[in-house]
Amino acid sequence: QGAINTRILMSEQSTAGPAAGEVFDLKDLLGDKLVRVGGAAAETAELQGKVVAIYFSAQWCAPCKAFTPKLIELHGALAAAGKPFEVVLVSLDRGQDAFDAYFGTMPW
Repeated sequence: QGAINTRILMSEQSTAGPAAGEVFDLKDLLGDKLVRVGGAAAETAELQGKVVAIYFSAQWCAPCKAFTPKLIELHGALAAAGKPFEVVLVSLDRGQDAFDAYFGTMPW
């Protein structure tokens, strides 16, 4: 199977980190398995061919909580239109209970 790739867009002013347009393998970044709402396992390979948003967020983060409903709305609109879009949450929550409560509000 082919590599699962995504482009990470970097500002031209950026001096640290990956170069603009550098391609990364999502499996290398995220591992083989992901967790869906409800605890079901998902293979990272399921993301192949889709636009993937990697969303860094936490239940305690007020700006994140304000943005999450907008991202949920976008996700729903793209799904309804048949667009291949997925969101991978990278949680910065401080405990499992906070993570479970916050992640449970998300459709991905």
